Amino acid sequence: MKKTLILLLITVMLCIASIPCLAADGYIGGEYLLDDADLLSASEEDSILEELASLSEEFGCNVGIITVDHLDQSALSYAHGQYDAIYGGQTYDGILLVINMEAGDREWAISFNGKYASYDDYDLMSSSVIYLTQGDYYTALTSFTSACYGMFISQEYDHPAPNPTADLFTGIAICVLIGIVVALIVVLSMKSKLKSVRSKANANDYVVHNSFVLTGHSDLYLYSNITRVPVPRNTSGGSGGSGGSRGGASGRF
Repeated sequence: MKKTLILLLITVMLCIASIPCLAADGYIGGEYLLDDADLLSASEEDSILEELASLSEEFGCNVGIITVDHLDQSALSYAHGQYDAIYGGQTYDGILLVINMEAGDREWAISFNGKYASYDDYDLMSSSVIYLTQGDYYTALTSFTSACYGMFISQEYDHPAPNPTADLFTGIAICVLIGIVVALIVVLSMKSKLKSVRSKANANDYVVHNSFVLTGHSDLYLYSNITRVPVPRNTSGGSGGSGGSRGGASGRF
């Protein structure tokens, strides 16, 4: 019985350990809209935020928008840096739009990350720029989210992406099923070997009478075997980081 419990415990631990490997790394939830330039009303912010969150969760990527009053660097450099700061780095798939409203230097930029790194199509902003120039910022941003949706649908149609949640639960179900099958096999095997066994009152009952006679005993030292393994020296001069891919697009309005 103890062996069975240990086996079941190991099976459960293996199932739990497999969960992080099955979880999707496509995106991380977080801030989707930062309107520091105050271009939107409260209700407009709520509407845009809902669209961005829906896009991010449905397609397994990060889609965000940041507006600022001024920058001391290019909007594209700022977009790349903010994507890393908010969403955890280039290895996470997504798109981040930055709009700089600084007088005389109005600029938009998009940081494309992960599987979208090669997608530097300006069509995502082709209709939005017109509305930005006219000062209709809410329509400009809704136009951008609609363009992202169209791009995602087009890519999903050509290359359907797996559903991260479905994959996770499928993996867990498979692990649990394998554990149950293995445990049943072991238990049934052990049970089949115990058909002729009956429980005894004490340990002596399991020994055949007069079948074991000890005539003498001694401790003999035979030999020793010593293995020496040198401790490796650490010769590395630094540490590496995770790689990723990145693309971008920018323009003025």
